[in-house]
Amino acid sequence: MKKIIIIGSGLGGLLSGVLLARKGHRVKVYESHSTPGGYTAGFWRKGFYFESGTLAFESSGVFFRALQDAGIADKVRCVRKKDRWVTPYFDFRFDSYADFKETVRRSFPAEKEAVEDYFAGLDRIYVPMKSMAARPFPMQFNGFKALRAALPFVVSGIKQARILKRFGALNVEDIADVHFQKGTPLHRLFSRLGYPKMGIDGLAGFFASMADDYWHVADGMQHLADTLAARFVELGGELKCRAAVDRILTRNGAAVGVSSGEEKSEADFVISACDYKSTFLELLDDRSLLPPSDLDRIRKAEVSNGVFTVYLGLNMENEELDKNLRAYTLNYNPLEHDLDFDDPGDADHFRKSGFAIHALSLINPGLAPGGKSSLMIQALCPTRWQNNWHKGDREK
Repeated sequence: MKKIIIIGSGLGGLLSGVLLARKGHRVKVYESHSTPGGYTAGFWRKGFYFESGTLAFESSGVFFRALQDAGIADKVRCVRKKDRWVTPYFDFRFDSYADFKETVRRSFPAEKEAVEDYFAGLDRIYVPMKSMAARPFPMQFNGFKALRAALPFVVSGIKQARILKRFGALNVEDIADVHFQKGTPLHRLFSRLGYPKMGIDGLAGFFASMADDYWHVADGMQHLADTLAARFVELGGELKCRAAVDRILTRNGAAVGVSSGEEKSEADFVISACDYKSTFLELLDDRSLLPPSDLDRIRKAEVSNGVFTVYLGLNMENEELDKNLRAYTLNYNPLEHDLDFDDPGDADHFRKSGFAIHALSLINPGLAPGGKSSLMIQALCPTRWQNNWHKGDREK
């Protein structure tokens, strides 16, 4: 039996804690926030529930297997996420990849050849990715089962490696540049898929998720976090909220504990399940353990995209809202203007960009008061939004 400290109670931290506690280890999780969840957290306001982090998940084979291993599969209800996509050129529900291709072909008949060429290339990446989307990872098994689970990944991985080697470091904008004229609706459509400048491997995963393997937690992501936290405590784990770790303590090149305020705790192992910038640039007590070049790369690495979110509680019944949206999630893209996601100085960015509407109360009416409904409206910010909020410079 080992003594283990975990920093952060997001999905990674809580799952690690549950699995280690099931094996009989003494595990303590430190969480700086008042509730567990991390990026899978949500919140309630005046009877309405909203997500504050991720809204859905993919890789259901990995996810559902993890819930089984944690012993909470029967306590987390999930529903498929099916998005409605609206542009001035088409309006369709993303039920399948084939439907999307047919919708684009029908909506842009004058660009048929370019569209066919684009999808011909994408098909070669999407097909092997699709076959893996809903499979558990081999490392989620032991012994012969792990070997058997690995075989499909090996076969698919070889195919994907050949394809990705051919495409190199191209991203969604690069691929759109090859097939469509800049400044056209088609170029704007395909250059904005997923996250800005998402890699070609991410593009294949994007379609595999959207069409085949995207899921909501019906009771909200916070329910998932709370259920995992309860299971962790049930197994003898200790969860400390409002307990920010300020130092990872090391000795002879190894982590031996943490300090949190006046408290110091020693451990056989420390798992940092918080963000890597904080881990290496702020928490690690001896930064000489990492080469200066690595620290510099970590320091300069960009953070993830910012998402501007509006939370609305509506004095409208779900039935009326459903007549308007006809989906849990609606994505609108005007396709009228070019966008530079590296330009935070564009005052018209949010007028030009698209947005998404998420109606959580349509997934589960219990996430809003009786006779009311809820909406989240989200738009991607420029990737260097506020220069990372001018961190450290209060005047800016």
